Amino acid sequence: MQKPVAYIGESDYAFLCYSHADSVPVFEDIAWLNSQGVNIWYDEGIEVGSEWSEFLASRIETAKQVIFFASPSSVESKHCRGEIQFAFARDRKSTRLNSSHQIIS
Repeated sequence: MQKPVAYIGESDYAFLCYSHADSVPVFEDIAWLNSQGVNIWYDEGIEVGSEWSEFLASRIETAKQVIFFASPSSVESKHCRGEIQFAFARDRKSTRLNSSHQIIS
């Protein structure tokens, strides 16, 4: 599957936190979420030359919600844990999603 385009615009969007080890099912989920009318921003939208940690932080802070793609790889990822901890510290609405399009709350 081709990489989906990360959302760029002024409308509400969800920040997607995932492990790159899960790219295939994540890209399928992004396509599915887009088909449901959900704008998704994920790390493919990091601007070239930007400080990635600051860019991620700004996208989390302005996201309507944070979606965590739950998998063994994402749970073990220090980057995912950092993003989720940052989102919780900022009191961002968060949702967990697994590879079957099931919301886990």
